[in-house]
Amino acid sequence: MEKERRRRWSFYTREDGSWLWRVLHGDGNEASSQRSFDNIKDCIADAKMHGYVVWEPSSERRVTVTPQT
Repeated sequence: MEKERRRRWSFYTREDGSWLWRVLHGDGNEASSQRSFDNIKDCIADAKMHGYVVWEPSSERRVTVTPQT
């Protein structure tokens, strides 16, 4: 049986408004940001350095086809 290879990323805020990220790897190991961030943009930038992938609209895998009438 093949092991799960996907990662589950979570982004959340603390009561003080700072942002953190956490990732659960397919093998069950967890990792999280080493510090908090003032905004989501900086938090995502740090997550990207740790393997987070942001799918841009131009790189979407699914294409929506509108039926012609």
